[in-house]
Amino acid sequence: MIRRTIAPAVIVLAALAMTGCGSSSRSTGPVIVATTTQVADFVRNVVGPEVTVVQLLAPNVEPHDYEPKPSDLTALADATAIVANGAGLDDWIGQLRDSAGASAPIIDATQGIDTQSHAGSTDPHVWMDPRLAITMVENIRDGLADAQPERAQADAARADAYITEIRRLDTDIARQIATVPQSKRRIVTDHDAFGYYARRFGVTIIGTAIPSPVSGAEPSSRDLAALIDLMRRERVRVIFAESGINPQIARALADEIGVQVAGVLWADSLGPKNSGAATYIEMMRTDTRELIAGLRRG
Repeated sequence: MIRRTIAPAVIVLAALAMTGCGSSSRSTGPVIVATTTQVADFVRNVVGPEVTVVQLLAPNVEPHDYEPKPSDLTALADATAIVANGAGLDDWIGQLRDSAGASAPIIDATQGIDTQSHAGSTDPHVWMDPRLAITMVENIRDGLADAQPERAQADAARADAYITEIRRLDTDIARQIATVPQSKRRIVTDHDAFGYYARRFGVTIIGTAIPSPVSGAEPSSRDLAALIDLMRRERVRVIFAESGINPQIARALADEIGVQVAGVLWADSLGPKNSGAATYIEMMRTDTRELIAGLRRG
């Protein structure tokens, strides 16, 4: 499970800076704080435009790299609710909320989901299966209904419309993946982030350079040697790189075996504007397009 403790010195400095913020910097309307980029996108699709959604993690920033800013603590102090991914990805949010002197409830978006485990760690990349993303949206909808009941009816209507979009996305991806013969739906990635996607859409993950859902983990020489042998035996012709992961790992593997590095995939984080992955639905469509193109080359 991915766990991280926010450094006490960082919290103290942020809290001290927060005390210097004037009231003019604080939101006058409802504030929902979301930890990750995917969760923040889900929240924005549920709440109305009059609600301020504060996203703690910037696009293309790994959760384990997060350091709180004074504005983050201010937002937490003002929050009506806090939405976390859960599944061990952002366990630091409870400590950060307490440091901000906040009392807003924390909504666990992955509550009730049967998570997978790899290499002894819980895989938190639940959103990579659109059906499980729907459960996350439903958890957010229900949690916000408790936190702000006066907005529950309107939030539920927006959530229903968004869930319809995700269902359409799921159907589209399944149809596109089905155009690739089952024997060619085999991938190697540089990070173990696509287990839920693979299970949902019938893709086989031959191996990963970082054999853990924790993107900050480092592969050992033995791990890489074993993966190289496996790729040769399985005659894998492409390896997929993930945005936010050191690209040298995928390039080194590709050079060693004489294969191609396919297009960059998104998983841990959404991308910035115009990246093709600025929203959850954009990210999933971009990943699917890149995967299919790479599988057909391989």
